[in-house]
Amino acid sequence: MIWKKQNINKSVNTKHEKPGNIVSVLNKLKSGILFYSYKKNGTLKIQSLKIRNLPKEFFQYFVNNLVMFFSVVPIVFALILLLSLSSKQKSAQGARDLGVGGIGELATANHNAHDEAKSEADEALKDKLLGVDDSASFTKNKNEDQALFKRVYKVKEGDNLTGISKKFDVSIEAIAGSSGIRMIDSLQVGQTLQIPSREGFYYALKKGERLASVISRYNVPSEKFIQANSNIGNDLLEAGDEVFLPDAKPDDLIRSWLIPVVSHYITSGYGWRNYPVRAFHKGLDFMANYQQVRAAKSGRVTYAGWLGGYGNAIVVMHEDGYKSLYGHLSQIYVKPGARVMQGSVIAQSGNTGYSTGAHLHFEITQYGRNINPATVLTGLRYYSR
Repeated sequence: MIWKKQNINKSVNTKHEKPGNIVSVLNKLKSGILFYSYKKNGTLKIQSLKIRNLPKEFFQYFVNNLVMFFSVVPIVFALILLLSLSSKQKSAQGARDLGVGGIGELATANHNAHDEAKSEADEALKDKLLGVDDSASFTKNKNEDQALFKRVYKVKEGDNLTGISKKFDVSIEAIAGSSGIRMIDSLQVGQTLQIPSREGFYYALKKGERLASVISRYNVPSEKFIQANSNIGNDLLEAGDEVFLPDAKPDDLIRSWLIPVVSHYITSGYGWRNYPVRAFHKGLDFMANYQQVRAAKSGRVTYAGWLGGYGNAIVVMHEDGYKSLYGHLSQIYVKPGARVMQGSVIAQSGNTGYSTGAHLHFEITQYGRNINPATVLTGLRYYSR
């Protein structure tokens, strides 16, 4: 059996012949050549199939299948469209059942300019509480020629590394590295801190450790190291001897964050979303049906109360420029000014404000900039509808 396809450069005006009438076209069959038509740009096009050694029964089979094809295609497209609309409705219904929320009137049909203005006001207040400032710059320029010396500080009640670093004008990493601190939130009253006068940290050599490997590990240029450690002689250094690593940062700090609810499931992620309104979602929505809400990190409560579209909300200020927000709460257990430890219960999740169901809205900012909480939380799971 040999099949050949041949295009015929011929057009038939649609006024003289009905387009798509395959049975009538079959009557034009001559010498084993099947002619068939189709409509394109208002003109009836004709093509042919040249067939050799093929029984005539094939032609009727071919025609029947073509007729069935052109009949079924519109039905298939209609079914696909219906399924797509059904999927979107189920997705929206699933969001209502699980609970998502944020700024914006949920009944979009009744949305008006007044609602938009109120939503913008709520968002502005929340950003103010979180210290959001898109124009802020937080790069510190330290003088490399600044004299190097060590200061000793004893931790007092209410101290945290953020406050201490601001007081002495050095980074948290410089204090933590010099003081042997691995967990940022682990300060204890009476603890002694070693604070360098410039960026970098003091490092105590371990047994069997070579100075060259330490300098390489922390990417310290040899010229900078020699300049900062001019007091070191040619004698071999021993375990416990201390050197200063200029502009280096410790690589073993633990900046742990706790998922604030027992459920690790996300019902709405960080970024643009279409439901309940088309908007940029600045946090994560956790599946949490009137569950306990815990502080994701140790800090001080700076706000606790009603926050417009976010309902009952709490804002906690943490070290290293972080703030966290907990929204749509049903109950609040803390007051502004209270010191909270990581993991302590601060509220109960709920359905207050603009919300489709009980859940927790959780946001994080650092130095006034929103960040995706998923970048600092581990063990998250995403709910698939």
